[in-house]
Amino acid sequence: MADTRASWGLSWSWYASGLAAYERGDLATAERYLRAAHSVRASVEIVRDLGKVVERMERPLEASQLYAEALALGNDEEARSHLAAIRVRDGKIDSLIADARQTRNDRLAVLLGKGELPAGTAEALIL
Repeated sequence: MADTRASWGLSWSWYASGLAAYERGDLATAERYLRAAHSVRASVEIVRDLGKVVERMERPLEASQLYAEALALGNDEEARSHLAAIRVRDGKIDSLIADARQTRNDRLAVLLGKGELPAGTAEALIL
């Protein structure tokens, strides 16, 4: 349990460092810190703010995928408004969110034993 708390604390430290770099206009450093935070903990805030950095770096496709991931994690009006700002149509947003959920599930899936994964998803915190 202490390791989990330490890793989450580390992710928030990286998140804060990424936000500070973003405010300074150091987008490369902001991206590095926010990606590190995202690797430990995917939260709406971390993913959305990483999307903002990537959008400012003029990578709208990647930004739209990150905003969709933020929306897959929770309803976030800021992420939705950024998608609209980069001209993602409402009909496409649901598709992007579904893709983000599938990508996240694929990334988190662990094969247990032999054979296919069972249908459906589950999340667990392994201590």
